[in-house]
Amino acid sequence: MKDLWLHLVHGKPIERHNQGSVEQANSNIKDMLTAWLSDNNTRDSSLGIRLVQNQKNSSYHSRIKSTPYSTLLGENPKYGLSYTSLLQEVIDCLETEDDLAALGAQPPSDPTDKPLEASEPVIITPQPS
Repeated sequence: MKDLWLHLVHGKPIERHNQGSVEQANSNIKDMLTAWLSDNNTRDSSLGIRLVQNQKNSSYHSRIKSTPYSTLLGENPKYGLSYTSLLQEVIDCLETEDDLAALGAQPPSDPTDKPLEASEPVIITPQPS
């Protein structure tokens, strides 16, 4: 799990005076994940670690005068449904998280539709306005 979402640094850093900051960073991430698990009454750390990673990567750092995300990628993180592949008409109809969850649970509307296999290409054609 940590190899996919977060790389915790173990061992001694190249410069000995940085050891404390490495240990502090590891402890901080562990504390954030523990708090998230407790607040959400869950043991699903695979979801929590993604949220902690997002929080760490989008937090402003005075030393670099930016966030790690924007420093690495040159732009701010994109949040919200408008950055998903949902059509705007669908987004406009959603009122609650339950509406969104129900949308994901709906079977295909056309009986010939089937779930895509991982190897199938996805072709998106513009819809006429």
